[in-house]
Amino acid sequence: MDMNDKNTSAERTFIIVEPDPVVGLDLAGALSSAFPTNRTDLFTMAGEAKAQLAQASASACILLSSRLVSEDVMSALRACAVRGAQIVFVGAVDNVDFPANVVEMPFTTQMIMDVLA
Repeated sequence: MDMNDKNTSAERTFIIVEPDPVVGLDLAGALSSAFPTNRTDLFTMAGEAKAQLAQASASACILLSSRLVSEDVMSALRACAVRGAQIVFVGAVDNVDFPANVVEMPFTTQMIMDVLA
């Protein structure tokens, strides 16, 4: 890997898991505008994203609504973090035992972009 490569490379995939379709579409639109060469996948339930989470590696950034946190989801995210994926919780979450960022609600697009920088 080139030392100049950053997580904003063309191979980056954003996996958004947000039950509110308006919030999810807002996040997807903001990320697509800011990172037009990157892939953005939007899901409303964690179960829908199961295959993507199982494959998420260092090129992935997972933005997950804290309202969807469960033991199964945390286990999947822990494995993603071990593989180098960036994890961002949208909303407060307790007892996270792996590297993750938290963006408090209500959030702005700038707050999301700051975490991804």
